[in-house]
Amino acid sequence: MNIDIEKRKIESRYIKPIRAIFRQMNQDAINLYKATKSVNAESVARNYNPDFLKVSKDCLRETIQTFGYLERKPNKKAIDAEISQDQLENINKEFERLAILFIATESERQALYIQNTNAKELSEAQINALTKNIRKEARLQTIIQELEARIMQIRFQGFIQGRETDLSKLNSKLAKYKKELAALQETKDNEVAKEINIALDKKEESRAELIAETLVGSAESWSRQEEATLIALNLGLQIKKVWRGFLDDRIRPNHLAANGQTVPLNQNFIVGGYLAQTPRDSRLPASESSRCRCYVEYSRV
Repeated sequence: MNIDIEKRKIESRYIKPIRAIFRQMNQDAINLYKATKSVNAESVARNYNPDFLKVSKDCLRETIQTFGYLERKPNKKAIDAEISQDQLENINKEFERLAILFIATESERQALYIQNTNAKELSEAQINALTKNIRKEARLQTIIQELEARIMQIRFQGFIQGRETDLSKLNSKLAKYKKELAALQETKDNEVAKEINIALDKKEESRAELIAETLVGSAESWSRQEEATLIALNLGLQIKKVWRGFLDDRIRPNHLAANGQTVPLNQNFIVGGYLAQTPRDSRLPASESSRCRCYVEYSRV
């Protein structure tokens, strides 16, 4: 099995439903702003926690079903060992129990992280949209004040000198900018809502892809490590693991350095100075785990 290809297949199936949740959440935020002139970012994000929790559980479950049984396949040669029916039943039963716990805890963890990020994104989008509108209004007001001051100055000079001055061009400009300001103030709420929508839409696709990659990656790493551990325990085997990276121009320097690193099954790799049982270990910082494509090879000692 090509692990990277299979992971991408699962990711592609979940990007669309995740994006659909984002679109609905964003639309709710826009409608709320239009109705109340404000968005309670934390409340909106919290309302969509169940949706992200469900899609997280589904994605984790499918990934484990795909990758959690690789080492027990009859034609599997990496951990080349005979497994009796009793041993297989024990491994399957324990793996399923652990998988249920993992899906429950990991989906909660991921959904909470998504919720907190959503609240931050919604809040920033609202603040930036309001700030942009305020700056537009302030710019127009400054222009209007400068024009009015200029017109008054010319009129005063003309009065002192006893002559009339043609102010039609300046008055035309003044009227134009006053009209723009009035239109801006009249459509302020719609303009802010529009800017919120633009800001959220820009991040929707990339965030959906990142969430899908994170869910699939964490489940793939966990399931294969846990399966190898159960095989070792039930069969009394010594198993080693090797960190493998995709050796292309996208690989991180620390992951390139870790490529080929070999340790016993229950020990940690050292990646960029951090300990990790597998790629995308939850202990790794985002700089070492986010969108990581590395994987582990398992074999008997």
